[in-house]
Amino acid sequence: MKNLENNGRLKKVIALLLVTTMTVGILSSAAVKLVASTYYMQTKRKLKTNIPVVDQIIDNVVDDGNIAGPQTTAPAVTAPATTQEITTAVSTTEAPTEATSSEQTTAATTAPAGDSGSSGGGLGDILGLVTGLIGGIDLDGVMDMVGGLLGGGSGEETTETTESTTESKESIANKKDVLGKYNAVVNYAKKIGKPAFTKVTYRTLDKNFDAILMCNLAASNPEYFISKENAEASPIVVPANTDTSEFLINNESYAGMLANADAADAIESATIVKLEDGTQKITITLREEADPAVTAPDAKDAASFTSAMFPVITGEEFGNMVSAGLSIASLNSANVTYKDCTVELIFNPITSRIVSIKQTTSYVGSAEAQLLIAPITSKGTVTEVSEYKDFDYGLL
Repeated sequence: MKNLENNGRLKKVIALLLVTTMTVGILSSAAVKLVASTYYMQTKRKLKTNIPVVDQIIDNVVDDGNIAGPQTTAPAVTAPATTQEITTAVSTTEAPTEATSSEQTTAATTAPAGDSGSSGGGLGDILGLVTGLIGGIDLDGVMDMVGGLLGGGSGEETTETTESTTESKESIANKKDVLGKYNAVVNYAKKIGKPAFTKVTYRTLDKNFDAILMCNLAASNPEYFISKENAEASPIVVPANTDTSEFLINNESYAGMLANADAADAIESATIVKLEDGTQKITITLREEADPAVTAPDAKDAASFTSAMFPVITGEEFGNMVSAGLSIASLNSANVTYKDCTVELIFNPITSRIVSIKQTTSYVGSAEAQLLIAPITSKGTVTEVSEYKDFDYGLL
């Protein structure tokens, strides 16, 4: 290999390899030694990347052209001139109290990554480079990811629990009764009453500690992630006697498509309470459902439990939104898991007219992308809230 001294291209490739390897959490002294020593054996020169933290690591491995490994021999110890009696201090070990243990655990899991000695600045430099490569990723989001990795993950323990599959007849009957009232009220409004109403919809994104792929998700999809303030400033006003898909779900025939026979399997909880003004409030929360099929606008039956009551998107649609914010990373897969989807409906039990509705749809979106030499998986929780008010049934 000739003229490698002036070959900056080779240096950049090797520096990028080191930076990428460290970012994904698999850089070790052995990896640095391998790259640095390989460069030295080929060029007889010490690798210089112009990245301070990387050059400092290389300096510890390669000493002016001599390949150096970790020190394996103990340094010579000179015996003291005078012999003194050695006193061994015996430490007393006390069982920590529950409060102390909890405080120590909290401190360990919430400590910022930059507090680990002098390495915080070096990580910031490297992550700044990687941030530019991926395509404008928010450095705070990247530091959150690295903080979680250095801290051993999110600090939460996953406990598997086995729920009883047996549900009482009373509970099932209650779910069917509440669902029946809900379907009656919303289908009356959809097919007969056709009231005028105002709708406000807004969406938020809650990124997990490892959500590096989600850092640009909201910024790259401004038409989807609408703030509550902007939504309230431009509400959707639907006139009376209008066939519209703005009401609860995008279906031309029905608003409430969840069959009573599916109440036990689909519903986590269902309640109906009387309010002081004589109206009643129905609250229904569905069970978790992974990648629910989307009910078509002209379908006669619901394609999934969640899409029978709530607007849903597919994993493919979520993946397209994630891809819009990526640069050099290529998306491998994406999926969505809907959970805690809840509707709160207040209505007049005498006239069956709706007073207001609050529909909260929540899903965890997961995406995997190939970033240079390593795959990265990220998750984020999207919460969509639709508020319906100002119902006007006219003279009906």
